[in-house]
Amino acid sequence: MYNLTLSFSQFGIQKTPFQLYDCQNESLKTKNLQRDKQPIHLVTIKIRQLLQFTEMISVIPRILTQPNKAVYNDGLDNENYDLIVRLDDQIVNQKAQNIYIAKELLGVGTFGSVYRCVKDNSNFAIKIIKNINAYNLQAMKEIKLIRLLNKKKEHECIIKLIDYFLFKNHVCIVFPLLGFNLEELLQETKYQGLSLYMIKNILKQLISGLEFLHQLNWVHCDIKPENILFTDYKAKQIQIIDFGSASEVNVNLYYYIQSLYYRAPEIILGYKKTCAIDMWSVGCVAAQLYLGYPLFQGTSSFDQLQKILGLISINNQELISNSPKCNEYFMKDNQNYVIKNLKIYQNEFNLNLPDPGIQNITKIQELYLEFNKSSLRTIQEMATMEDFVDLLKKLLEFDPTERITASQSLQHPFLRDFQFNINDILKQDFQYQ
Repeated sequence: MYNLTLSFSQFGIQKTPFQLYDCQNESLKTKNLQRDKQPIHLVTIKIRQLLQFTEMISVIPRILTQPNKAVYNDGLDNENYDLIVRLDDQIVNQKAQNIYIAKELLGVGTFGSVYRCVKDNSNFAIKIIKNINAYNLQAMKEIKLIRLLNKKKEHECIIKLIDYFLFKNHVCIVFPLLGFNLEELLQETKYQGLSLYMIKNILKQLISGLEFLHQLNWVHCDIKPENILFTDYKAKQIQIIDFGSASEVNVNLYYYIQSLYYRAPEIILGYKKTCAIDMWSVGCVAAQLYLGYPLFQGTSSFDQLQKILGLISINNQELISNSPKCNEYFMKDNQNYVIKNLKIYQNEFNLNLPDPGIQNITKIQELYLEFNKSSLRTIQEMATMEDFVDLLKKLLEFDPTERITASQSLQHPFLRDFQFNINDILKQDFQYQ
């Protein structure tokens, strides 16, 4: 499943063009070092110097951070204000005397970079926040929230906070090292999607974690496949990560939240966030797990809204007329509001937007087309599919006040009384291949 082939470069080792000659097969007079021209002790010294030089250049620490040119923070940070980290660098919590050894760059995000580090033969993931004041404040909020979540209840679907500290003017947050995320899982299926049984297991845990979060009046604000990780490589237990964008319900944010493909329509329309935006994202994730690709693949906020309206109907026109951005995206046609044409929108605001993204599905019912390709479907499976589509409709309700909540979702027939059984999953995943 995973390529574990290792190379010299992964460990910062550079190959050196140095070899020993076989004196039995080649004459000494063909070598640069000849006994008749140089005394043996000089030959030994030169070889020793060469070996010392080889040893010196082969242990040059490989820089894990890209770009790696020193720019800010007295040469410690790159042009993006990321801390420059080299292989085997020590990242130290001086107060607690915890020393973490950097081994691998795991990922790069808006707020910073994540590295795999080792301490006492155990692996950890350390998020090193960019050296930007606003990001540092947001990181402190993330620490505060996860501490609160861990303290209230050790919820198995919420990432655990191991350690946090300031290192070279960077906030560092230490988490357990988890397994692969849902995007990587879909990649392993060659984007063919997962079985309904597997989707049930993932959604049950994801929504359970969000129910716990929402009960505390917090919103995650960035639910997407990359932020849902399995705890190991058995693909059973998941945890929600990256609370860097999370916010309390009553706190107003003056910037776009949620990744574009998973952004709720009310956020695009300028409404205040509620816990309902997380549930919209859950619906987008659920559809993607089934299809193998994102349901709405917009290239801009305008295009994303067009994609949503191409699939989801609006029953309450007041949602449009009362929205802060009604006049930006819509124009009135008789008594109804219709979204503007792309050219009209671009000309009105002097924009040059990317070409529209793909719209693969125009009706939720089209999900059945993929499902019905297999002729070996049982009555129970058909009923399960109907429940899945019904839950999807409720999650992708345009009106956030009518959208299904986390608590209600857990009582939906698709998820209610669900028990995870790895053998059933394997049976269903491979039965029709």
